[in-house]
Amino acid sequence: DVCSSDLVITGNVKVSSDVVLRVLPVLIGDVIGESALIDFQQRLYRTGLFRSVKTRKIMSREDKKINLLMEIEEADALVLEAGAGWGTDTGYRGSAGATHKNIDGLGRKISGNLIVTEKEGKFTLDLTEPWFLGLNVDGGINFTIQNTEEESFTLEKISLGGSLTRKFWERSSTAFEITFNRERTTDVSPGAIISPEDVRDDRSILFRSIFVLDQRDTKDKFDFRYFGRPRGGGKIGRAH
Repeated sequence: DVCSSDLVITGNVKVSSDVVLRVLPVLIGDVIGESALIDFQQRLYRTGLFRSVKTRKIMSREDKKINLLMEIEEADALVLEAGAGWGTDTGYRGSAGATHKNIDGLGRKISGNLIVTEKEGKFTLDLTEPWFLGLNVDGGINFTIQNTEEESFTLEKISLGGSLTRKFWERSSTAFEITFNRERTTDVSPGAIISPEDVRDDRSILFRSIFVLDQRDTKDKFDFRYFGRPRGGGKIGRAH
């Protein structure tokens, strides 16, 4: 174990040191075990903001305490992607997207994605705020607009949602979501005859609570190897 009197962070240019400190599992000056250091590095990797994370222990000549030196290499904050194709069901298909993972140097993420086919267009915008209100909770806002062209009209779908997500293990989480939806029929062709089901102007609000428990987390946290086995090394067999 290491008693750290200080944490020195090097290599961060665009990422604020606050991003590193807020995932530190202990306070400066507390005893930090090797497992806690490994967990610390993994947490930083999972933010997606770093390409390399290394820790070194340095003895302070003044007070003989051990300082932690954190050497980090930042990953690219801006990611661009584009694609094009053709399919028998959609005809031509094109997509473009952009993601910025480090707005204001605090790990805020914004991403936009556009998908266009011969009969459909969809645009999605996502914003993620880590440590919402200073809590270990991710806040999110999602906006989606989708237009689908039918033979004599266009169906427009718009949704705006917000979410709060809390990870309690590496892969498991719980979340609360609220979504406002609207579907309506537009651009009806003159003289077109459409069914009443196709004439829409629907509005709805969806509340949803999600709990995700990943089996790999339970294996890491609990040992089930001896569950179901008889004690004393006995074997299970058929009675005669």
